Amino acid sequence: MKAALIAAFQAAAESLLDTFGASATYTHGGVPITVQAVVETSLDLIGEYGEKLEGRPIVTLNRAEVSEPQRGDTLECNGVTYAIDGVLTDRSDDYTVVAALRVVT
Repeated sequence: MKAALIAAFQAAAESLLDTFGASATYTHGGVPITVQAVVETSLDLIGEYGEKLEGRPIVTLNRAEVSEPQRGDTLECNGVTYAIDGVLTDRSDDYTVVAALRVVT
């Protein structure tokens, strides 16, 4: 039963990324792979007292395709190249991984 539930959640994550994502190239260690990615702008409170609202690009990836994004890996999506700044563990789960990005080109 547990295996069937896990498979159902993984299928749902893949379906959501296929529906809302775009084809992208993720490169780790010089090895590119094609993935489905949802790139969006996240608004975060910055500062000691959360006094500034700042937007930054983030990406959601299928954990089955990219299990552990590394700082410095690159993602090319819709003609824009991004570098991974780090994994946002508070937004990731067993099926998807969310990472902060910075624009390279």
